[in-house]
Amino acid sequence: MAGLYLGWLDGHAEGISPDNNTGRSLLADMAWTAAIGRSHLEHRAGVVFEDALTLRDGLSRVADNGCDPRSQWNGKPAFVYVEEAGNWANRGRVLYESEPVARAVLDRCEAVFREERGISLLDTIAGNAAAADDPVLTQTAAYALQCAVTALWSSVGISPGLACASGTGGIAAAQVAGVFDLEVGTLLAARRGELTGTDGRKLAAEDVESFLGDVSFAPAQIPLRDSETGQTIQSGATPDRSTWSAGVFRRAECSGASATLADLNAVAVLEVRPGSERDYVRSVAQAYESGTAVNFFGLFAGEERRRISVPGYPFQRRSFWFNGS
Repeated sequence: MAGLYLGWLDGHAEGISPDNNTGRSLLADMAWTAAIGRSHLEHRAGVVFEDALTLRDGLSRVADNGCDPRSQWNGKPAFVYVEEAGNWANRGRVLYESEPVARAVLDRCEAVFREERGISLLDTIAGNAAAADDPVLTQTAAYALQCAVTALWSSVGISPGLACASGTGGIAAAQVAGVFDLEVGTLLAARRGELTGTDGRKLAAEDVESFLGDVSFAPAQIPLRDSETGQTIQSGATPDRSTWSAGVFRRAECSGASATLADLNAVAVLEVRPGSERDYVRSVAQAYESGTAVNFFGLFAGEERRRISVPGYPFQRRSFWFNGS
């Protein structure tokens, strides 16, 4: 199959030169047609590319070496929400500009944050260096972006079966689990930044009440795991306010999350943290190769694509009738 697509590239070489915008659109139409125009079989390869050259390289590797063997699984992965590690801001601008699903989430966070604080959260998400030392802005931006990335995964049909969290990531994890809505989580992330400052101090009991205010919790829709203590709030249970808050204000290492997930025999783990758009698409490709049902309509959200003629499966359009003689 990869060899047939290499032949397709040869046949369209003149129209897909690197400086040809029409050619880039043709490649995108080819990917769209391959994604939504045929059945997806058990043995799969996902090739991530940016242009004809990288596509040719990826197809050649598949043609020469086959696919990396991956365990087939049909369950939902565990999503890990870590402490505000890495530089979200630089990734946030690209995410906001290129992904309409993520942009819708970020706009909702912006609206409630601006109403509450009178300043823009999107400026921080876009990489405003002046906000780098303001924990209210940085922690709220991290929360908003984790929720946006989760929504992006959901748009391609991949949602968590379990949420595991450490530190400030606990707010995003609880929101994803349905304990409170996106807007409430935005306010909680801002309050956490206000209360902790930059030293991450442990809160007294009165501070916890100030942090939560009049927020009410709903039952978790998926299990919610504290990566530091290993405690799990099962689906259908409502988190205890003080216990949950204590976990949100405790700094934890991602390695702890990995250990607790290993105890749970999690088959697949997706860590929600900064990454490029290419990293996201590559992760989707890996999930697809592992047998996950991917909603390709979500992967192409915001694009206007068309079906074109592409190679069929090698076993198509040939008949071998048994005539009985």
